Amino acid sequence: MNYKKIIAMVVANWPIKILAVALALILFVFNRMNNVSARSFSVQVQTKGLENSLAVNIEPRNIKINIRGEDYIVNSIADSDIEAYIDLTQYQSPGKFNVNIFTERKGSALGAEPLEITIFPLEVTVELAENEELEG
Repeated sequence: MNYKKIIAMVVANWPIKILAVALALILFVFNRMNNVSARSFSVQVQTKGLENSLAVNIEPRNIKINIRGEDYIVNSIADSDIEAYIDLTQYQSPGKFNVNIFTERKGSALGAEPLEITIFPLEVTVELAENEELEG
């Protein structure tokens, strides 16, 4: 075959070919969305990097975690397999701060891919004070 015939075959009926490819992509996306499930749970925010001389008050103390992925992955993850924490290493003096929340995977969530993790709220208000101030 020569190149002109090959190009003619590829270009022939191009609107129908484009529609067929678009329809295939749409069906693929809907099939993938059908296999995805989601689950929500609440966990308590943990603190890391806090100096012993400071006490902490966190508002809100519990946050909502949403996980989304394939059905068998989402169902295999326990609530304790995803930890929410705040890193307070940069805060060394008393005061009120807005601190971002981070997540850490543990247990069965470590190898779970693909897995989408979202949290609400994204940050908490932290009040740091000398130990005696918050206890009294």
